[in-house]
Formats: sequence, C-alpha cells, structure tokens
Amino acid sequence: MDINKEAQAHYGLGLDFASVENHEEAIPEYDKAIKLEPKFAEAYFRRGTSKYYLNQYSDAIADLNNSIGFGLETDKQKAHAYFRRARAYYILQKHTEAIEDYNKALKLEPLITGLYRHRGNALSALGKHEEAKQDYKRALDEYAGDAERSPEWHKPYRDAGLVLIALKNYGRAEEYLGKAEKLEKDFLKEQSMEQNKIEAVKYYNLGNGCYNFGRYPNAIKAYNKAIGIDPEFARAYNKRGCSYSKLGKRDEAVEDFKKAIKCNPMYAQAYYNLGDELAYSIKYREAILKYNKAIGIDPKHAGAYSSRGYAKNFLKQYNEAIRDLNKAIELDPKSAGAYCIRGDVLAESGKTKEAIRDFNKAIGLGPESAGAYCRRGDALAESGKPKGAIMDFNKAIALDPEYAGAYLGRGFALAVLGKYADAIKDFEKIIELGEDPLVSLAYISLGNARLSLGKQSEAILDFERATGEYAKHIENNPDSPGAHHGMALALNALGKHEEAEVYLGKAKKLENGGCSV
Repeated sequence: MDINKEAQAHYGLGLDFASVENHEEAIPEYDKAIKLEPKFAEAYFRRGTSKYYLNQYSDAIADLNNSIGFGLETDKQKAHAYFRRARAYYILQKHTEAIEDYNKALKLEPLITGLYRHRGNALSALGKHEEAKQDYKRALDEYAGDAERSPEWHKPYRDAGLVLIALKNYGRAEEYLGKAEKLEKDFLKEQSMEQNKIEAVKYYNLGNGCYNFGRYPNAIKAYNKAIGIDPEFARAYNKRGCSYSKLGKRDEAVEDFKKAIKCNPMYAQAYYNLGDELAYSIKYREAILKYNKAIGIDPKHAGAYSSRGYAKNFLKQYNEAIRDLNKAIELDPKSAGAYCIRGDVLAESGKTKEAIRDFNKAIGLGPESAGAYCRRGDALAESGKPKGAIMDFNKAIALDPEYAGAYLGRGFALAVLGKYADAIKDFEKIIELGEDPLVSLAYISLGNARLSLGKQSEAILDFERATGEYAKHIENNPDSPGAHHGMALALNALGKHEEAEVYLGKAKKLENGGCSV
C-alpha cells in the first residue's frame, strides 16, 4: 500500500516520541497519520502499542484489531500484533482470547521472546496447570539457550527465574534471579555510557521530527534532552541552533552553532549555518569567512557557495558572487535558490534580462516559491513593466500572504501606475506585518505616496517614523550601509539635507570598507 507522505511523516514522528517512551505525544501523531490514511495498518499497530503502555487496554485491542484487519505486511508484524493483543486480553482477564492470540502468534513467529511464558500464565489462570507447565518448560529451554549465547546478559536469567517460580522450583529460581541481579549491575555499569549515547540519539531524532513539522519549541526541548545526556553532541547543538533561528532567536542560534563547531571543528554544516546567521545580521565579511571554512572542509557544499555568493553580492563583489553561484549550480543543478540569488546578482549589476532568465529557471524548478516570483516581479518593474511585475507580486502573495517584500514591490509598481491609494494599502500591510528592515522603507514609501495625493502633514509623520526606525537599525547594526542610506533618504524627505549628507557619507564609507575579504 502506497502511504501518503504526510501520513508517513506523522507516523515517523510518532515512532520518535514512542522511542523515548513519550506515548502521550506519540498517539496524536498516529491519529493524524490514520486520519490521512484510514487503512494505515502499521499506524494502528503502533497506536495500539502506545495505548497498551498507557494502560488503555480496550482501546489498544481495538487498534490492534484494525492493524490485523487492514493487513500488516509481514508474518512477523502480524505475530507481534497478535502477541500484543494477547497481552492486553490477559490483563483484562480474557484468558481464552489471550491463549487464542498466543497460538496465532506462535504459528506465525515461534521465536517471539517470552511467548511461551506468557501463554503459560494464561493457561495457568484457566486452571490448565499441566499445559502451563509444558509452556514453562519450553520457556526455560528458550531462556537457557539465550543465556548460553549471551552469558553476560541478565534478562534470560531473570525470565528463567520467573518461570521457575511458576513451576514452584524456588531454590533454582532464587539462584537464577540472584545471577540476573549481579549481571544487570555489571551490565548497567559497562553499558551506561553507550546507552546514554543511544538515548541521546533518540531525543535527537525526536527533535528532528518536530523540526520537520515546524514545531520548533518542541524540537528545542528534545535537543535539550539530547545535549543533557551527551554534552558533546555536535549535531544536536547544530539543529537546536537551526530551531532558535526559525524562532528569530539569533543570539541563541549563533551560540549553538559555535558550540557545535567546538565539539566538532570539522563540522562544515555548522560553519555554513553560522555564516547564514551572520549574513542575516548584515555581517557579510564575517559570514564569508565561515562559508570559506565550510567549503574548505567540504568542497562540494553547494549551499555554502550559494550563500557566499549572496554575501558577496551585498559587498558589490558581483564577479566573485557570480563565480560562486555558478559553482553552486554546477554542484546542484536543481537548486532554485541558487538561480534566485544569481538572478539577484545579475539584476544588481544591471543585467536585468539575464536575471529574469534565472528567475524563470527558479520558478520552473520550484513553482511554489514565493521568493522567485517576487524577485522576477522586481526585475520586471526595473525593466519598466509594472503590470507584469504586479502579476508576479500577486502570485507571490497568494503563495505567502505574509511576504512583506512582495507587498513592497507591488506597492512600488502601483505607485508607478499612479494607483497611490492601492499602493498605500500595501505599504500599510508591511507595517502591520512588522518585518524589519522593510518597515522603515515602507514608512518612506508611504510618505511619498501620501505626498502624491497632497497629504503633506501625514507624509511628514511617515518620514519621521522612518527616521525613528532607521535610528534603531543603526544602533543595532552600526556597520550597515543600507540603514545609513535609508536614514539619508528619510532626512532628505524631511528637508534635512545637511544631516542626510552625513549619513550618506557614512554609508559610502562603509560600502568602500567592504571591498575585500
């Protein structure tokens, strides 16, 4: 049976929760998988198992019925479903039904550990003591074989001791249980470090499952557990950093990427992620150093070449940026993102037609990419085609209704067409969304649109708000040429030309200082 991918993903996340014995959160994931695929036999089996561990035995039986009825794929799976259902029946004192299921399981998979012992318990409960004794003896032979194969493993001795108690052979039972206790202590002492690593990986996998569903706070909790168990777990620090980044907690993300690198100095992905955080903070020169490191460790890291090209574009190193993006596309010809960034660089360097070709390619590779439509819209607007641009911005907004950049581009295009009232709505939407640093530019654009409608007093208030926003940006990022440029624009709009010249000079100085890395 072909299973819906989303159902598979929820099922997988349920398994991750169950692996760390968090059955309460596993069950809702199985619920979602079953809602998407009502005949998903494995999901019913796993949900039934989780309900069993939560002492919900009747509900567990109902799910196990469905798992068997909808056709588990292998005899081994079916046998385990019968075995688990038998255990639930036994606890509910339905001993006859339990024995029937043990028999079915035994027929399909005779090697299920503990099956004879548990069937013996059910037979004994029905007063069938001779049959029970035969099962206990078979179980004892099974455990003896296990003990012979793994003489340092405590569990066969413990289970054999329990069987001997059922057989009323208390002397031997005490001997076996004492041996089990000693072996278990030795085993736990020797295996604690390895077991800790296994537990850490389970929580790491759970974090990844939550991350893939966009449940970043839950992912962070799971990564916290993994790191608590294994403080040198580089991958857990890296993915926790990615989760913080998604939540906009940039400082925490940077610290986690640095910790990942400290744990593993050859971790290319952590250097790459750290570079992206620095680039987001407009620290392009520092970002490029991290991308250099990632590429030095992994020369085939397409994302690092792509991001380095992105950073070089902002430093106006267009030729070097193009070389990096060409390399990224060579390594990953299906990277819509690399085509988008190369299109940005071409547009910045005045090659608008070539830029549009790259955006077309990006849209072909990723037709659901709002960013690609927005970028092509910007290029069309730059080419003097505002109506075509508006169509692309409309598409970008349809794909992502909170895409501030698309509202900004559409507002500009509408203003070019003289539709100032509509443009104002778009600029106000950006302010409502509150996405920095576009809010500052939105205030300037809003002021310009109001001036065109003769609303001078309202326009002045907008320009003043813009200066306030840019002041905050400059305080947070004093080396940002863009923030200084923006401040100069806002001050010029207010007629404060001398102050504007100071900021413009600072912007040029910052740009010139970023020509080499």
